[in-house]
Amino acid sequence: MPAELLREIARFSGTHVYGEADDVIFADSCSLTVHSVRPGKRKIRLPAKMPVWDLVNNQKLGELTEIALDVAGPQTSLFCLGERP
Repeated sequence: MPAELLREIARFSGTHVYGEADDVIFADSCSLTVHSVRPGKRKIRLPAKMPVWDLVNNQKLGELTEIALDVAGPQTSLFCLGERP
């Protein structure tokens, strides 16, 4: 089944769709992992406004509703959602 169709089925069912690219995304209430194979710009939409930390660079990105990524090549991005312990 094409990824675009799966995203539309998810939307129709009320499931939050994080991104439109064919990236691998793992998310729960406090973490987000995005594995991108192809280069390009990405917008990862969050289910609500929340504090976001870039765990690779150990940097708080701010209170966000989406994360903008500029992927240079295959990469994995790791984020903490909410305040860090």
